[in-house]
Amino acid sequence: MSQSLSESPTPSSPWLREEIEKRLPHRPPFLLLSQVDHISAWGECLAWNRVSPRDGVFAGHFPQNPVYPGVLILESLAQASAVLLQFSQGRPFDTCYLARCDQARFSKPVLPGDEVRLDVEFIKKRPPFFWSHGKASVAGTVVVQARMTAYITYA
Repeated sequence: MSQSLSESPTPSSPWLREEIEKRLPHRPPFLLLSQVDHISAWGECLAWNRVSPRDGVFAGHFPQNPVYPGVLILESLAQASAVLLQFSQGRPFDTCYLARCDQARFSKPVLPGDEVRLDVEFIKKRPPFFWSHGKASVAGTVVVQARMTAYITYA
């Protein structure tokens, strides 16, 4: 029997790429979640983005001093938020767009090889809009925070 997309509030083992791909339309190189460790419907999600030193973005940002682009950290938070919203809805969505990003604060650069912890929490819903807050951290230090609004449609 097929398991519902919202049956397990906390994975008994981490959701890796295959499980995340069931919930998001993104694919490499733009699938920015490496793993989901915890999720609770209309609550929170803990995910990870392991930033590979081999990521092509470092060739141009910046060759002599590679820094992971802040917009990709925001996208990682948005993807974790989308996983949370999809899981909370209990069914796949047709589209999920980042409609707005507010109060974004960047406090420290993310470097090649960093493991970025992504904590997102649900704030409110007024379908088709959903609000969440995200915090990205590396080794316990917050590097980015933002409030996000998602626009979701269903087939």
